[in-house]
Amino acid sequence: MIGALIVSCRNDIQRYFCQIRAKENYFKELHFNDLSTKEKSSSIVIKKFIDVLFTGECNFRALLIEDNKSILKGYFSGDEWKRKAARINLLASYPFFTRDDIIFKHLLRPRIFIDEENLCCEDEKKFKDYLIKKFETPPVFNKGSIHLKDRPDPIIGFVDSKLLDQLQLVDVLLGCVRISYEHKDLHPTNAVKQDIFQHLLKGLNNKTKKGVVTLRGLNRRDTGGLINVWEYSSKV
Repeated sequence: MIGALIVSCRNDIQRYFCQIRAKENYFKELHFNDLSTKEKSSSIVIKKFIDVLFTGECNFRALLIEDNKSILKGYFSGDEWKRKAARINLLASYPFFTRDDIIFKHLLRPRIFIDEENLCCEDEKKFKDYLIKKFETPPVFNKGSIHLKDRPDPIIGFVDSKLLDQLQLVDVLLGCVRISYEHKDLHPTNAVKQDIFQHLLKGLNNKTKKGVVTLRGLNRRDTGGLINVWEYSSKV
């Protein structure tokens, strides 16, 4: 399972995270798996981070892939770095931007920041080159002639998640998605994680009035475009 926070270049959501951290005087890295009742301040900050999602200036997408399905073996086979690149390319395909209320087919010079701890590769250059090729804007065909427009490469960076709050929010949201898949009763043994999960559901329902009770297979139409949990399978 991987996830991404999709943000338009016109939206500066980092300002929200900076304001939250300054107000709560909390500057540690946030990890969903580290949540405990011993440190309440982190859960307060996490809830406020989640609330940034409801500003409509960003949206979240998670991708679940079962690699053992026969139709997927060829697509996700090969070197580990190539499999990771293929997953990221799929995750970022046809992105929806909440502010514009539109799905884009191609992005011009997207900025892609990858958690270096979870998606580090032995051959970083091959990984980047492969992703750049995947994200290239296709040429424009006109009356049989090919007109190559300016096609700048995407910006791809491996980042330590403690330096980027957006990646920390992705970690939290992925943790909430896992609850929907790993706990049938939607009640993890960790009370703090359950509280965070319920906070996310409450925020979604306050925003959309859809009565969402689980994130499992959640369609963006059910959340006003805020969250999409894509179960990629052989039926797709």
